[in-house]
Order: sequence, then C-alpha cells, then structure tokens
Amino acid sequence: MSLIRVCSFYCHQQMKVDSMMLCVRDKHMACLRTALPLLEMLVVGHKSHCHNREVLSVHIGQGGVQMGNACWELYCLEHGIQPDGMLPATACTNDDGFQTFFSETGGGKYVPRAVFLDLEPTVIDEVRTGTYHQLFHPEQLISGKEDAANNYARGHYTLGKEIVDLVLDRIRKIADMCAGLQGFLIFHAFGGGTGSGFTSLLMERLSMDYGKKAKLEFAIYPSPQISTAVVEPYNAILTTHTTLEHSDCAFLVDNEAIYDICRRSYTFGWEVRARTLGLRDLQEKR
Repeated sequence: MSLIRVCSFYCHQQMKVDSMMLCVRDKHMACLRTALPLLEMLVVGHKSHCHNREVLSVHIGQGGVQMGNACWELYCLEHGIQPDGMLPATACTNDDGFQTFFSETGGGKYVPRAVFLDLEPTVIDEVRTGTYHQLFHPEQLISGKEDAANNYARGHYTLGKEIVDLVLDRIRKIADMCAGLQGFLIFHAFGGGTGSGFTSLLMERLSMDYGKKAKLEFAIYPSPQISTAVVEPYNAILTTHTTLEHSDCAFLVDNEAIYDICRRSYTFGWEVRARTLGLRDLQEKR
C-alpha cells in the first residue's frame, strides 16, 4: 500500500509541475506575441535609419578646391543633377544613392554635403562664379583674406587657428542634418601651406569632435621634377607626421604623373587635329 501511495503522490506532483510548465510556457508565448510587433518596428526603424549613410566632403587649399570643383561636376553629370541643383522630371527617380553626397532641400534642390576652404579667396571665387555656383550654399564656401604662402606653420598655427572654429561650425551644421554620418572625405595637397598646415589642424579637431567617424584623404603628393615651391618636401613631411594618427586611409595622387597624362592627352589631341586638318587640306587641293 505504501508503494502505491508513493507512486500516486509522485504522479500527482508531476502533474502539478507539468501544469506549471504549461502556464509558464503560455505566459512566455503571450509575452512574445506582445513583443514581436515592437521588435518588428525597431528592426524596420533600424533598417530605415541605417539606409541613409551620408559622407561629408572637405576641400582644403588650392589643390583640394580644384579637385572638388571637378568632382562635384562629375557627380552631377553621373546622377543627372543640373548645375542649379535641380533634378529634372525625366531623370530616373529609383536611384537614390546620390543622397549619400547630396542633401535635399524643401524646394527639391540637391545641395552637396561639402565644405570648401582656402585661406585666400582667388580659387574659391572661381567656384562662386563658375558654372555650378548655384549648386552650393554660400556658407559652404569659406575663404580668408591672406594665403599661407606655402608655409606649414602659417596654415597650422597662425592663420589656420583664426578660421578653424568657423570651419568646424559649418561642418557641424551639415553633420547635424545627416541621419547616419559615416565619415569624411578630405581633399588637399601635401605641398601647399593651407593643404598641409590647415589640414593637419582640422583633422586633429575632427578626431576630437568625431572620433569614431572614418576620415579618408585624397591628397596630391609633391613630385621631385615639377614643383611650385621649394618647401614642398618639408610641408609634406610635416603634414604626414601630424595626420598619421588621424587618417584611416589615404589615396595619393602623383602631381608629376598627372602632368604626364595631361601632356600626352593634349599632344595626342593636337596630333589628331593636325592630321584631320591636313587631310582636309589635301582633299580641298584635289
């Protein structure tokens, strides 16, 4: 009898445990049913938030501004954006990749996420009066009154310190309009005073304010044969040493190689033109 009682008691307790487990399971399933819609909303919101990944371009000095002027023209031509920043109605609206580099205003105009800077106004004025002058907001074009005179110290310590807070304020305004800023593309030259000195100062400050954001350099490296200043090698060494800790990746462009490409292209073009004109002259004589 005692054995039967023990077995019945054990079975009764097991049934209680099973019923408790079923209750716990049902409660967990109910909680999951309640939580799933919230999780889906969070996932969808995260995906839509991560879909917008913006990049901010900074063009510094004569070399950086001239590269930027050519780059933004190519960006507009590639995506069908007009020089005034408007997208034609006939353009393909499925391609929204250009929003990484452009921000859309309330009037439907696309403005580059870029800042142009030079310590003297000549090169910036070319952008202000060029074909794409309506593309940029006036606050994006920053120029000083006196150049760095190919001097790293002037760009980093004297003239650069006077304007760096203004540049960071303009960068911060553009960064605040980004939903998911990924990093910075910095265009400059190693040999110039502004391109070397001010770039070093600005990258140090960007590392302090935007430490986790990537910084990629597109830099014109000085060449041994073709040089516009005697102190280019010194500027290049100083800016390389300073920006080594703040740059994630650098794409170097050899200035002499660019000159060779241009010379070969123009020489070939003139040869073709001369041959064409010569054939026309021969045909006219015949």
